[in-house]
Amino acid sequence: MISIPEFPSNVAAASIPPVVGIWSNSCISFVISTNGTCGNLSVGQTISVQVNVTNAPVGSINGYDLFLFYDPAVLFATTVDQTTGTVFTSILFKSIDLTQPGRVRANAASQGFNTSPNGVLFSISFNILKNGVSPISLAQGLIPGGQAQSYTVLTTPSNLAPTTADGYFTNVAGNPGPVSKFTISAKVTTGGFAIFDATGSYDPDAAAGAINSGIITYNWDFGGASALSGPTSDPVNTIRLGSADGNYSVRLTVVDKDQGFQGMRTQLFTITKKPLHDLVAQSITPTPKIAHAGDKVAVTLIVVNNGTFFEDFKLAFAYSPPATIIGTKSNESINLGAALPESFTWDTAGLSPGFYTLAANVTIISSLNNVAGFENITSNNVASTQVQILGDSSVSPLLLIAGGTAAGVAALAVAGLLLRRRRRAIASP
Repeated sequence: MISIPEFPSNVAAASIPPVVGIWSNSCISFVISTNGTCGNLSVGQTISVQVNVTNAPVGSINGYDLFLFYDPAVLFATTVDQTTGTVFTSILFKSIDLTQPGRVRANAASQGFNTSPNGVLFSISFNILKNGVSPISLAQGLIPGGQAQSYTVLTTPSNLAPTTADGYFTNVAGNPGPVSKFTISAKVTTGGFAIFDATGSYDPDAAAGAINSGIITYNWDFGGASALSGPTSDPVNTIRLGSADGNYSVRLTVVDKDQGFQGMRTQLFTITKKPLHDLVAQSITPTPKIAHAGDKVAVTLIVVNNGTFFEDFKLAFAYSPPATIIGTKSNESINLGAALPESFTWDTAGLSPGFYTLAANVTIISSLNNVAGFENITSNNVASTQVQILGDSSVSPLLLIAGGTAAGVAALAVAGLLLRRRRRAIASP
């Protein structure tokens, strides 16, 4: 038997995300307790726990990948059944990992899709090791981002992040164990700090006024967002985040002072990119790279938006020697993450044989997303390359060699010209 949610009459079931949750068919509850109909829960007995899916429309999922956590001092996961009585008629692939104490990882793929909206994904058998309390907790649902992290995902043509519902085991009458609760600072960006506050965690049977409401230890698992944090007695934990944005599953395990029982909670934790304005002149390509004086050379610049905003920009092309502007564009746009080709035609008529430095400069301008036209990084705004201009056969080879020697000086001249134009533009009201 599984728990089936009741939906308000004005809300369609399909609009509510699927739930992956803990259930016990024997206890008819997510709580496995001596207070219920669970039977013998003494040390040495075996219990069966189901991981169910609820509210997944028929034909909407064809597999799963998830992590489940428990207290290995109280329970020991022995076997997993991924085929009996599940919502899938035929399993194509299945895998289970029980090697790490306190953790089960299970994944499977079906040859078809789920035949029922509510039912069993798989069952786990646990041996009871001692009298005590153990959480049975699923990682909060999210799409995995490729790092070492714990998650719950239902597989469909595109992966689906469900919500999760935990359970717990207790064979100590009247003791549900400690309650794990925490909040996360509201705005979390890459490279910044995040504050995790677990002062809301408590032990229901702690004495009034007990330090930290009866909790003695807080254990944090940030699921790849940061290094695993060791046990601490401080309910508030501040960590520095890495450079990777994405979704993570944060797990807090609390331990009560009087009996050493665990409480556990997992929560979705999303890190967004730090706001950044940055356009990059990634590469400039002339075609052809060796031309005769008077040829038309097609010049293409790849502009990359490495920031986190849609940007407007202008650009200028120039060559040297002498430092000469050959074309500009004044009002271009680029989406975040995009690589945009920008092209000009360079007429080489009248140029003497030799080597020339061709350069392009991209500059962010004012827009709705960036009223001041501000850019965080300007050192990558200029791209340059060399072009050889050939004359007729009467041109001395020594002249070409001399032109090549001057190319480095020419590159500096072009960059200086473009940057002077940029400074004048910035200084203009």
